[in-house]
Amino acid sequence: MTNIIVKGIENKRFNIFDFLASRGRRIIPALFVVIILLLVIGHLTLISFDYLNLAKHAKSAMLFYSNLHIRSEVGYFDSAATGKWLLHTWSLSIEWQFYLLLPILLTAIYRIPALYSKKLVLISSLTLVSFAFCVLLSFYKPSAAFFWLPSRAWELLLGS
Repeated sequence: MTNIIVKGIENKRFNIFDFLASRGRRIIPALFVVIILLLVIGHLTLISFDYLNLAKHAKSAMLFYSNLHIRSEVGYFDSAATGKWLLHTWSLSIEWQFYLLLPILLTAIYRIPALYSKKLVLISSLTLVSFAFCVLLSFYKPSAAFFWLPSRAWELLLGS
């Protein structure tokens, strides 16, 4: 992803809307099918309270904030998490949030000469800060450390 963004910025052809649309074309159709199937199955098998929760999770998954929604309800490893049919969508939400922020960050780095000359140091520093935040938060709020982008960004930045 980073390479696509950087090459586009360097060639003065990067458009964040085109980038997000291309990501969306890869992710959204499959996610939509999964959600529709689960809503149909849920309609046939769940009581209304549980179905309402499934619908809320479906909405948060389609709008890519399920990591925050699920975090507000339960920890990933809690026994109550086993009833969350869309629990796995937390990682898609993290990725999508990262896709929103990374192009903004890289565009700023490439447009500001003082940042461009230090781009590797800046990205490395952000990676280390996110990792340190993850480690510290893991002791105090492990569920938050697991579900929040700031504590997971280091993994995506490392790949960048």
